[in-house]
Amino acid sequence: MVTYNYYPNNGTDYGTFSVDKTTLNFTVECLDPIYPELFFFKALIKVKEMIANNDCKDEASIIWY
Repeated sequence: MVTYNYYPNNGTDYGTFSVDKTTLNFTVECLDPIYPELFFFKALIKVKEMIANNDCKDEASIIWY
């Protein structure tokens, strides 16, 4: 199990979620208050990619346009 906080737009508000590294099932502890789902799903996709690549980093950035 890995747990991450994500910070939309590199701000101070954040959300927290966990992903089981074996099943990829996830649990949301809290969503960020400003963009409740948009940034969560981007972060979840990134974490699942890191798990698939066996590369769970302490920190990672996601940038898209």
